[in-house]
Amino acid sequence: MKVLCFSVCLAETSIDGESNRVVRFANFLLKVLTMPNMDEAGMELAARALAFLIQTSKSYAAELVEKCLDQCLEWLEEPTRNEQRRLASVLLARELAMFTSTSFFLRANVFFKSIFTVLRDPKVGVL
Repeated sequence: MKVLCFSVCLAETSIDGESNRVVRFANFLLKVLTMPNMDEAGMELAARALAFLIQTSKSYAAELVEKCLDQCLEWLEEPTRNEQRRLASVLLARELAMFTSTSFFLRANVFFKSIFTVLRDPKVGVL
């Protein structure tokens, strides 16, 4: 969890010429969401860090939102049942809906079509 805070702080202080660092940290945080044996608190912090990174990055914000939404929808629509990815998808979607509401609601119809598979999941931890 310390790595998450450290990576967001580094990305926030990047110089204009080093803005590709923001994309690297976003990719890292997306990988952290699905790391094996990651607990729910760590996944929630990674999702919040991604939302914060999107809010603070100016030039890459739209690209990062699209990438995160695409990843979120991909995890929701997986044919195989992977509870960790479903939980990561729900947590990431919640953060994106709260902090990037304009971009999220442009694609809300696709999200609501695929969220019902998660809502029907019998495992309580996914909800």
